[in-house]
Formats: sequence, structure tokens, C-alpha cells
Amino acid sequence: MTVRDLVDSSFSQKQLLEIIRNAAAKGHYVITLHATERMNERDISRIMIEKCLLTGHIQPCQRQFKFDPFGYSFGNPNLTPSG
Repeated sequence: MTVRDLVDSSFSQKQLLEIIRNAAAKGHYVITLHATERMNERDISRIMIEKCLLTGHIQPCQRQFKFDPFGYSFGNPNLTPSG
């Protein structure tokens, strides 16, 4: 199941969070090369990404990107890059 399948589905936000958390707990997610580059730029670790997937929430985007027509992101404002 892809992200687009999830967003295009009739799942509630609560159901989507459960799907995301279950996949993260099983390690069923991919960190792409692009994401790895951004993580390096922002000093974000894989552990932080996993923690975000396990404890984060769906929130409206602060800014709309051309490639993100949905206007939502997954995040956890309580997590900050290590430094």
C-alpha cells in the first residue's frame, strides 16, 4: 500500500495513524536517498524518524509544496534535531 493509496482511501486519521505506527514498529518503511540527504543537512537521525513515525501525528502543512497536493504532513513538534 502506498501513501497515495492511504490518502485516497476512506480511512480516518485515527486509522491512518494506526497503519503508520504498525508499519514503523515492524520496520516497514523506506528512507529514500533524498530523505537521507535532508536528514544529514538537518542533523536528524534514523532513530528520530522512527520515533516520529511511532509517536507523531498528522497536521496541516505550514506551506504548500507543488508535489504535496494534500496539504498535510506527518510530524512531531516535540522532536528536535540533536546538536
